[in-house]
Amino acid sequence: MPGRVYLLPQPWGGFAGTERTVGEWVTRVLGEQADVPKKLAEHPEVAERHAFIWATPTSDMAVQTQLEPGDDHPFPMKPPTLPAGVTHVWVAGHWCRGVLAWFPGRGWWRTALMWSSEGPATSTDLGD
Repeated sequence: MPGRVYLLPQPWGGFAGTERTVGEWVTRVLGEQADVPKKLAEHPEVAERHAFIWATPTSDMAVQTQLEPGDDHPFPMKPPTLPAGVTHVWVAGHWCRGVLAWFPGRGWWRTALMWSSEGPATSTDLGD
């Protein structure tokens, strides 16, 4: 129809990635967001410095897929290369319900926390 403009979103899709996907993505994000490790390093009196990374709708589809619980995609195995100032990493996202964490000595693990529309999460939702 003349005089109308139709805007369509760019198609979105991808693959589940490999067991290296999340670790490499975390390494890249912390490199690009260098203020995060810098701010954490400014607190030398603490033993643990946790970085929390939010996967947005424009983040790698493979990362978002791996955040979802389920056995139909690879689980992260490759550790991230953490910059000075960061000791632990948490990864969650907007489109996915699951949360992954990487701790030294433990590696990657899926937390018990699942996003819900039923109310806020509490510290007991995080598991051990």
